[in-house]
Amino acid sequence: MTTARPPIFLNPDRGGDLTPGEQHLLGAFTTAFQGGHLEGWKLYAQPHLNGDRPDFVLMNPNWGVLIIEVKDWDIEDRSKYAPVSIFIDEHGHRHRKLNPADQVKKYGNNIKTMYSRKFLDLLDEHPKYGWTVIEAAVYFHKASKERGQKFCGKVDYVQILDSDNIHKLANGKLDEFGSTLLKGFKSNPLSRKSGINPNLLRSFVEDLELWMYPTDNRENLGAIALSPEQEKDAKPALGISRRLKGAAGAGKTLVLATRAARILDQEPRQRVLLLTYNITLRFYIRDLVNLQYVGSEPNAVKDRLVIRHFHDFLKWVAEKHDVALPGIPKHATKEERSHILEVVWPRIVRKQVVESGRAIDPDCQFDAILIDEGQDFIREWALLTRAFFRSGQNQFLIAYDTTQDIYSRRTQTWLDAGGDVRGLGFRGPPAELKKTMRLPSTVAELARNFAQKYLGTDADAIEPNSQPELFKHFLRWANQLVGQEATLSETILTLEQTISKEMGAHRNDITILVENHDIALEVTKKLIANGHRVAHVFDLVGEHDHARRREQKWRFQPTTGSIKVSTIHSFKGWESPYIIAVFGSPNERITPNAERQYFLERAALIYVTLTRVKRNEGGTSGALVCYNFDPRFNGVAELFRAANEGQAELTMAPRR
Repeated sequence: MTTARPPIFLNPDRGGDLTPGEQHLLGAFTTAFQGGHLEGWKLYAQPHLNGDRPDFVLMNPNWGVLIIEVKDWDIEDRSKYAPVSIFIDEHGHRHRKLNPADQVKKYGNNIKTMYSRKFLDLLDEHPKYGWTVIEAAVYFHKASKERGQKFCGKVDYVQILDSDNIHKLANGKLDEFGSTLLKGFKSNPLSRKSGINPNLLRSFVEDLELWMYPTDNRENLGAIALSPEQEKDAKPALGISRRLKGAAGAGKTLVLATRAARILDQEPRQRVLLLTYNITLRFYIRDLVNLQYVGSEPNAVKDRLVIRHFHDFLKWVAEKHDVALPGIPKHATKEERSHILEVVWPRIVRKQVVESGRAIDPDCQFDAILIDEGQDFIREWALLTRAFFRSGQNQFLIAYDTTQDIYSRRTQTWLDAGGDVRGLGFRGPPAELKKTMRLPSTVAELARNFAQKYLGTDADAIEPNSQPELFKHFLRWANQLVGQEATLSETILTLEQTISKEMGAHRNDITILVENHDIALEVTKKLIANGHRVAHVFDLVGEHDHARRREQKWRFQPTTGSIKVSTIHSFKGWESPYIIAVFGSPNERITPNAERQYFLERAALIYVTLTRVKRNEGGTSGALVCYNFDPRFNGVAELFRAANEGQAELTMAPRR
């Protein structure tokens, strides 16, 4: 009798490089599968997950996911493996040093936040129990469970295993193995006490499985065709560093995604790092690279592409090299957060990883580094990323638009033509994309006129697409007065309903952009109270809980049927056919002597908003409605009136 092959999948890049502890655990799983104890489960050994490499991931679409990190450490040797301890950063804050329990917990969090959008649906329906479908554990091959627990300290939701647990696994004693998932599977395989929707659970696990073991028969929707101008910069170029300056909507992200896809199809096999500043863009960019990849290797995008926002990249590099970064206090001020993220973290990574003389982890070495939204970066960050090239024949490309410099990075002084580009490898002037492909021509002209008047620039000489418009748009700029703020949320709600009814807009295509947190909370809560699904980036419970806001940012995505509410900062890089925006707040008191820099930041935010409007290819109209509390921009109403000539009208126009 022939025994069926166990559903165990080894990463071909790492399958022959297992430690004794990993070999021992793999053997136990193999025995358990052959004994029929893990029917319905699959095991993935050392899969590549956007740069993460957990040792083992066990999955079952009816039960969930178990992640196990294996350590062969002799933790009794205190000279090499000291117990988890505390360090004090330059601000006097206390932090835990890295340990394997934190590491495996991070893998689990990344699976939830970065690798599956289906998990969000499960969490929405089961906010209390949704987190339980993923478990994490650390197996110490040379230490007892008690010693391992003492070594790691208390880490919530992480189990510690030893050789005794592994022996029980091999013998099918799953209720004694140490995993709640496997214990429940053994004792009651037909139902879950938590009552989690089985369809949502299966959808989540199957979605995650596409990262683990993609197939050749994925649906090919066809790559997006590039214009001749875009095509020039999308071609891979070994050993070349380039700058790509582009107008809003000119297709900079499409060029980067296409170039990444083509590099992944080259021989020898190349590794690509794609960086952005905006945390909300990762799914969009990953989908775009997948769409543009037309090569024959199904695992190329999964195995050799890493997409991260810059600060997550720093954190990942630090973890790979066992370097501790200081955390951010829960109620830190904006200035404190910025200093830690933008000054302290890059400095620690540069000193303790790059300048320390230590070998760079192979997972952190790349043949190509592509940076999107380069105007959000500073020169020192760009220089730091170049330390992670794998060879001399590297490719480096930064795409940027100085007109969208909403963080005051002074991009023109270090990245633009004539800027300080020492050490970045650039030769010659930046390549340019001037023609916007996304914006309706009316909105493109409006954005150019705004930039000329308020930013003192021609907005990278933005050129409207020559393609004729198939429909008209609803464009309004409403200046708000003190006393009108009480009706603002009601006005926005009424406008949203009118756009849906009269313009045939799907709610998924409607986006509300704000600067002020209080206005965002009020609008979001009213939309939810009126029965709408809302994707947002705000903390509806505690205004200053940055951790909760970060959680909402990774949840933010174009979920079907959801109205989007976002800050302008978080929506940069996105697009929408129907946009309602609020600039400033009723509590702002702008004086005639307001700081010039603050004026330019607000002007850049307005410009970014104008350029988020997407040409709706579905054959319906679009809308751009702005409410303004800043008297310095009251004159924008004239630009809107000029642009609105001959455009659409609504029966129920917003209040003025």
